[in-house]
Amino acid sequence: MEDLRLRSNPIKSFSVGGKILGKHSFPVFTSLLRELKPVYKDNRFQRIVWLGLVNFLSLLLLLSWCNVTESMGLLSYTYLIFFDTLCLCICALSIWVEQKKPNALYTFG
Repeated sequence: MEDLRLRSNPIKSFSVGGKILGKHSFPVFTSLLRELKPVYKDNRFQRIVWLGLVNFLSLLLLLSWCNVTESMGLLSYTYLIFFDTLCLCICALSIWVEQKKPNALYTFG
């Protein structure tokens, strides 16, 4: 008979690199929020976030409209909006890099 102590419940724990993380442990999200809190205070970043949100919502609207009308011109305009959204992501990344201090590991130069 199999020893019950050797069984693990995959729902309660998740192993990454031999380290067991609990069910409520989200180190990626907490570190992301910790990095974005000081950046969000910048007015340029807030403007980029709002423009990105408007771009994303219009992208969803245009995608649904493309699905209904099957217009190739509208689809190309939708792809243009998608790449504009990616450009806004790069702008937000550049503001984050601008606010970071150089150290021995990342010189940003």
